Amino acid sequence: MKLQGGQPLDKSNVQDDVRKGFVYKRVPHLTLGAIANCEELKQGMSIAEINQTLARKAEVEVLFDQPFEDVKKIRVCGPCLSRCQAGANRSGLVMAVLLMIEGYTATDAIQLIRQQRGPQALFNSDFVEKLTAYSRQEHNSPD
Repeated sequence: MKLQGGQPLDKSNVQDDVRKGFVYKRVPHLTLGAIANCEELKQGMSIAEINQTLARKAEVEVLFDQPFEDVKKIRVCGPCLSRCQAGANRSGLVMAVLLMIEGYTATDAIQLIRQQRGPQALFNSDFVEKLTAYSRQEHNSPD
């Protein structure tokens, strides 16, 4: 596994499969013109019938600023770049937690990050201690 950056997501081809990128919230997009020009709307329709008709005719707007979140999963569509100012501790901490969510032990996650970024990565002993405690708490690991 390499810890490096990838290409930005192409937001024009969004599908409901998290393996192809983020899954974004979608909402019906109705304009007043679309409602006024809807020939299926008839006098005397109930509110429920009007809503059903409009829902069939509505375009879908993808809200790129609102990806669905699942705290049990991470984005799996490709390489990921995580950088803080020096690229040593804070981003290493985030990457270690993500690796641990994927099943790595704290020791293995720290070792992989140092292997990829160099020995200066995660040199903050408080961060290493927190990762080890998190590993013990969340995964019942002796790490």
